[in-house]
Amino acid sequence: MLLKNFDKYLNHNSEVNMSLKMIIDKMARTQAIRHKMNNSIEEEEKVSFSISVKAFQQEASEFKISSIDDFLKSSLFRKKY
Repeated sequence: MLLKNFDKYLNHNSEVNMSLKMIIDKMARTQAIRHKMNNSIEEEEKVSFSISVKAFQQEASEFKISSIDDFLKSSLFRKKY
């Protein structure tokens, strides 16, 4: 029974992390487009920009996700960002 409950926790955590990845990916795309438009950069060029933790937390809270801490420590986040 304990293992079954632990599996539910892991699955929930995984689903939350995937949701957070989709949220931050969307924020990154939007920020990149905005940066390119403001600086007249062609689409093919890579740009550097940042997203504040506070803005990410606020966006996550709109999806009823109260904590981003586990996601920021996850390999899903570290691998891409």
